[in-house]
Amino acid sequence: MHRSWGKPDKNQAGIVAALRKAGVSVMITAPLADGQPDLVCSWRGHVTFMELKQPGKKLRPRQAAWVAAWDPFAHFAVVETIQDALAATIRRTS
Repeated sequence: MHRSWGKPDKNQAGIVAALRKAGVSVMITAPLADGQPDLVCSWRGHVTFMELKQPGKKLRPRQAAWVAAWDPFAHFAVVETIQDALAATIRRTS
């Protein structure tokens, strides 16, 4: 069974707190539309769309469709941990 649309992933609070502590601007977008990434993050002018997943979970069909339809030059990351999230934003642009 997958999570209900709009219900935060269990790892969301910790990931958001760690990103904000590191100076990343974070917008929680999960409740806005089914399939849309959970977070939009900005670090020094670089934007990352971020989908949060529990270990071993994959993108749902609507999420995969969103990724396929979005700008191919946009940075999209599927993250499971705080370390994944920091690597997808700060370390990617440092």
